[in-house]
Amino acid sequence: LAKTLKVGTEAFEKFKKGLEKNDWEAFFEMLTDDFSFFFPTGKYQGEHKGKAKAVEFFKYVGETFKDGLNIVEVLRITANETTFVVEMRDEGLLRGNVYKNRVALSW
Repeated sequence: LAKTLKVGTEAFEKFKKGLEKNDWEAFFEMLTDDFSFFFPTGKYQGEHKGKAKAVEFFKYVGETFKDGLNIVEVLRITANETTFVVEMRDEGLLRGNVYKNRVALSW
């Protein structure tokens, strides 16, 4: 459990830097080829697998939210021996409009 929390927290901090500063490289370095993600709508609707697809998606996020997304609240962190989950709220500007979301990340 301790290792999962350590690695999960490190990945979350690098993910947060990517969202807030559009600086994704440290997060990308942690991704593995079996990384997958699900997005509910738009160009990336559905499930996607692989590090290359994740890099493409998060670069798209950076282009879409040019001023970044700010994590305004971490609601909870849960972990077991193999999985780290963080639930959070984020906010930013999307094409000049206020954007607010509640997200759960699992790795």
